[in-house]
Amino acid sequence: DQIFPARRHDPGAEVLTVAGYSHPTEFADLAFTLRQGEILGFYGLVGAGRSEVMQALFGITRPSKGVVRLDGRVRVIRSTA
Repeated sequence: DQIFPARRHDPGAEVLTVAGYSHPTEFADLAFTLRQGEILGFYGLVGAGRSEVMQALFGITRPSKGVVRLDGRVRVIRSTA
């Protein structure tokens, strides 16, 4: 309690929302929300699909369906730029 005292943290507004994100050979129906002040991490065993999800989110590959909202606006990410 003295070294790591309890702190109250109220997450902010939704910054990134992913819903129904799918790729025909890699992952299916992925959904998550990231709020202001949060840290999001992906982990898993080799072959679990985490790298493929990140490639789709960063525009390296294209998902077959799903929606990405950044600051409430729908975005289609077509390139890493």
